[in-house]
Amino acid sequence: MWKPAKDCVPKTFNGERAKFRTWAQDVMVWAVTLYPEHGKKLIDDAVKLATDYDEDEDLDDLTHTLGKDFSKALNRMLHSTTEGDAKKYVVAAGLEKGMRAWQSLSKWYDAREARDKTNSYSAVTTQVMAKNEDELHKMFVEFEKKMKDHEERFGTIPDEAKIVALKTMIPDAIMANRFRGHKTTTYLTFRNELVD
Repeated sequence: MWKPAKDCVPKTFNGERAKFRTWAQDVMVWAVTLYPEHGKKLIDDAVKLATDYDEDEDLDDLTHTLGKDFSKALNRMLHSTTEGDAKKYVVAAGLEKGMRAWQSLSKWYDAREARDKTNSYSAVTTQVMAKNEDELHKMFVEFEKKMKDHEERFGTIPDEAKIVALKTMIPDAIMANRFRGHKTTTYLTFRNELVD
């Protein structure tokens, strides 16, 4: 269902980082007014995507039948409500590429997103040694959950970082008995050796 949102158009954003969160909330109100069942989901998905948003590839037009129209409307709205450096991100995204423009603006101006990514990465890669095999199992399950959540939201963590984090959790006795002389090049291989 598509509804008029001209009464909810956000005020102008000129690129002041401190004002981005408030302006982003106004953009979200505009989005859910225009496309009630889908606007918020589309915008959230664009921000979460680790690669550059591509309307042709990343927009699910079966679930969001008016998704492409929404992206075009979003681009027009962003074009008319941004100034200065902020407008450069909208223009650089391409004509009628609203989702890509929003992704660029969010990644550049939303400091919370960068802080969240850093904190999430640190939570995954900073581990302590387990006291025994039972504790290792619990820690491993939690580690994999945090890793999956991070990778869904921010993108892939390099295998080397995952291997180092996992090796840190393994008690010395288990490491010496199971992995002495093993050279592990991929996280999946190391993980499978630990689980087996």
